[in-house]
Amino acid sequence: MLLLMLAVAVMFFVAWNIGANNAANVMGISVGSGALSLRRAVVLVFALEICGAVFFGDSVARTVGVGIMSSTGMRMVEAVAVLFLVGAFITAACYFRVPLSMTQVLVGCVVGYGFAVSSVLNVGVISGVALSWLISPLFGVVSGFFGYYLVQRWFLSHFSNMHDVGRSFGFFAGLEVVSCAFVAFAQGANSIAAAVGVFSGVVPAVSLDMLFVLKIVGGAGIGVGMAVWGYRVMQTISSGIVVMNPAMCFVAQFAAAFVVLFFTFFGMPVSCVNVVVGTVIGVGLISGARTIHWKVIYEIVGSWVFVLPVSAFVSFLFIRGLIVFV
Repeated sequence: MLLLMLAVAVMFFVAWNIGANNAANVMGISVGSGALSLRRAVVLVFALEICGAVFFGDSVARTVGVGIMSSTGMRMVEAVAVLFLVGAFITAACYFRVPLSMTQVLVGCVVGYGFAVSSVLNVGVISGVALSWLISPLFGVVSGFFGYYLVQRWFLSHFSNMHDVGRSFGFFAGLEVVSCAFVAFAQGANSIAAAVGVFSGVVPAVSLDMLFVLKIVGGAGIGVGMAVWGYRVMQTISSGIVVMNPAMCFVAQFAAAFVVLFFTFFGMPVSCVNVVVGTVIGVGLISGARTIHWKVIYEIVGSWVFVLPVSAFVSFLFIRGLIVFV
C-alpha cells in the first residue's frame, strides 16, 4: 500500500513537471497570444489531458508497458525510482528554460536501468520509438507549412486591408481555444499514457482502477505544474522561435495535435514539444526563413541530441547506487 501511495506521489511529480515544461510550452502559444488566460488554459489542460489519457492513451501505454518495460524485469520500487529521475530531469530543464521531451527522458532512464542491472532491452521497440522522434518533428514542419499556406491562400488573401485582416485574427483567436483543447487531448493521450505505461508494464497485477487513478493524478499534476512554474519556459516556443499572429498560432497547435494523435494511434510515444517546434517552424517558413530565430532552434535541438545519452548515463549511475546501498 505504501509503495502504491509513493507511486501516485511520483506520478504527480512527473506530471507536474510535464505541465511546467511540455504543456506550458504547447499552451503558451495561446496564452502568449492573448487568446486564453492562464487560468482558463490550466482548466482546459486539466480536463482534456485526462480525457486524452483515458480514452485514447491505451496504445502508447501498451508500447511502454509491454514493448519496453516488461522485458527489463523492473520491480515496482525501481519503476518509482526511474520515474522520479524523469521528473528531476524535467525540473532541471524548467529551471534552465529548456523545452524537454518527457518521452525521451523516460526511454533514456529505462535504457540506463537496463545497462545497470544487465537486463534484456527490447531494442526493436526502442529503435522504433527513437525513429518516431526524428520523423514526428519533420511531420510537424510539413503540416505547419502547408496548413498555414492553405489558410493564407483560402482565407487571409481575400482581405484587402489591415482592418479586415485584424478582424480575421480575432476569429482565429477564438479558434485557438479549440486548437488548445485539441493539443491538450493529444498530449494526454501520449505523454501521460507513456508515464502510466511504466507501472502497467512492471506490475501487471495493478488494477484498472489504479491505472485510472494514475491518469487522473497525471492530468491534475499537469494543470498544477503549468499554473505554478510554467511561466519559466512558456515564452520559449510561443515567441522565442518566431513572432506569430493568431492564425499562425491556431495552425501550429492544430497541426501539432494532428501529428501527435497520428503517432499515438500507432502506439508511438512522441514528444508534443518536439512536434510543436516543428509546426511553429513550418508556419514561420511561410513568412520567410529570416523571420525564424534559428539560434533558439539550435539550442532546443541540441538539448534533444544530448537528453537520451545523458539521462541514460545518470540513470545507470543512480540505479547502480541503489543496488549497492539498498
